[in-house]
Amino acid sequence: MSLREETVWLQSLSAAERARFLARLSHNLTVAARVLCHSSAGAEQTIEWVRQLNEVQHRVTSYLAHHHAGDEDTGWISVVVDCVLNPEDSTLLQQTEQAWLFSKGAVSRA
Repeated sequence: MSLREETVWLQSLSAAERARFLARLSHNLTVAARVLCHSSAGAEQTIEWVRQLNEVQHRVTSYLAHHHAGDEDTGWISVVVDCVLNPEDSTLLQQTEQAWLFSKGAVSRA
């Protein structure tokens, strides 16, 4: 998945569509957290995944909050995309990519 292509795609959405996508993404990231918590990894690894996923969730919801406050700054889109789609851990990447793709599919169908 290309970070640049996904950034361009997210920027191409209207502000309302972008907000719907980010809300859906936020929800799907909570599903990712559940998947990670129910994995067979040890507690230490699971806590680290959840910590990193919390940072991803923080970026997504922060952008969404700014949108709803009326001060959306689209310059932050690339930061959000990078945070979601570029984690160092491959297991976390699998979960964040899946959340992204499910969210993108839902917005595309709407």
